[in-house]
Amino acid sequence: MKGILASVTCLCLLLLQAYLVFNKVGKAGENEHNRRNTGIVFVKTHKTGGSTVSQILLRGALKRGYTVAQPRGAVQTIGRLQRENLIPLPHGKQHYDMVAHHFVYNREDVEELFGQDRFVFTILRDPVEVFVSGMLFLDIPLRMVPQQSGHPFSELDSKTVAYLNFLEQNQDQALWEWNLMCRDLGWTKDRDIEEFVVSIEQDFDLIMIQEHFVASLLLLQQQLGWQDKDMMYLEENRKGRVNHESYGPLLSPTTIDRINAANSCDVQLYQHFNSIMLRFRPVPATAVQKFNDKLNSAYAQCICGTSKKGLFGSQSYIPCGNEQECKDLITDSLALTNIIAKVQLIEISA
Repeated sequence: MKGILASVTCLCLLLLQAYLVFNKVGKAGENEHNRRNTGIVFVKTHKTGGSTVSQILLRGALKRGYTVAQPRGAVQTIGRLQRENLIPLPHGKQHYDMVAHHFVYNREDVEELFGQDRFVFTILRDPVEVFVSGMLFLDIPLRMVPQQSGHPFSELDSKTVAYLNFLEQNQDQALWEWNLMCRDLGWTKDRDIEEFVVSIEQDFDLIMIQEHFVASLLLLQQQLGWQDKDMMYLEENRKGRVNHESYGPLLSPTTIDRINAANSCDVQLYQHFNSIMLRFRPVPATAVQKFNDKLNSAYAQCICGTSKKGLFGSQSYIPCGNEQECKDLITDSLALTNIIAKVQLIEISA
């Protein structure tokens, strides 16, 4: 009985702490008093919508002159975030202001590069969606299973099963490993999953959820103290979904079970933080709708259509607005990364 009470007490404390995590927010709107100017640490996870978040952050960094921790050269995934792999800081500056690319999270690394006054956050997504999105991003199953019709998703389940079989038989050759989100956040196979999830809750100030993207974005906005126009976005690296909002309904229960079983850490991590978002709902539905209305207005003003000629056949946008805000909206995270890198290299060579 005491063990049960202790477990319940622990759960209540975790939920209370998580509630505070999702509510460490101030009044929205940018001014000198509530705008965060340094220590913005976004741990970008694979296939979760992270590129869209990076685009927002890097656009804001360029506008405000932040010093961004960026890898030397064009590679955006560098393992752990260590000083020798980054473009150096300008003379006299001790810490970076922001990071917004892929790296493997390590608390000591982040503390060294950003100091004590930092805001650490990430984004999670349903592990089934992460797995299928990664699979489609590289068109892997299209090369493994003969195309049986002209409809690209009519055989999604059979292609997914083929890819699962491939990974189970050739794990050393897999391009995408299991538990991608956990690995990005520093988990290793020898680490207890429950202990790892608790450590993420302790280290991170905000956990965004892709399935509640706008609500998560509004929480981020409140922490940054930025304006609505700074939070506008276009989805990056998105494959066409043939009018489906998610891939799960296109898969059999058996296939979904196989994906979840192979990604046990990602499942526990996602379920923990997603349940918190669903339980406490820290952002009113009216605020989400208001932001969506502004987003639709920006689309109507700046975007005339889409094409599938982007990276790996992903969706790209056809601009029609000439205003600077439209040009900023259409600039993707990779282009912003290159622009910021050039600016910072000029600064350190001056």
